[in-house]
Amino acid sequence: MLKTKYIKTLEILTSILIIITFIVSLYSILNIQIYKPFTPDSLLPGVLSQDVVSIVVSILLLVVLVKLHNSSEKIYLVWIALIGYLFYAYGIYAFDRVYTMFFLCYIAIFSLSLFSLIIFFSSIDLDYFIEIRTEHIPRRSIAVFLFLLGILFTFSWLKIIIPSMIDKIQPDGNSIFVLRSLFFYSLAHSYSDKAVPE
Repeated sequence: MLKTKYIKTLEILTSILIIITFIVSLYSILNIQIYKPFTPDSLLPGVLSQDVVSIVVSILLLVVLVKLHNSSEKIYLVWIALIGYLFYAYGIYAFDRVYTMFFLCYIAIFSLSLFSLIIFFSSIDLDYFIEIRTEHIPRRSIAVFLFLLGILFTFSWLKIIIPSMIDKIQPDGNSIFVLRSLFFYSLAHSYSDKAVPE
């Protein structure tokens, strides 16, 4: 599935991501005030919950890293999801210019995640993924859920975006609108496209 020469590289990158993410998230949870100069109070609960999720993701990545050599190659699907989360989550921090003491760490996590995904997808055997049996996955239900969730978020975001466009003021959390729309609608389209029988 994966070219042998890249496995060690991905393991090293994953190890670095685990260490940085765990340290940054844990410190930020214990010292939530580091966000206050750059993040409005209304967004602090979301920031805190993201750090909690990030700690869980770093722990799960450690488990995946240990199992990479001894488990089915399907473990890479879990790896993709976890690395994808880090790419998304810390992309928000990087693009929204959250200049805490960990800003360079946000950029590092975002960049290393992207680099890892590029290496992975440029060196995999795509035929392996095509052969994975997915007939028991409720694709249509997942697609409907993602579309409805995307619509819900879109309406709530437009209440912020439209007044900001009229007043010519950049809203807080601007990159959240962009990245979440990208993920929700892309995933929804992917699942709905595969849910329709040929």
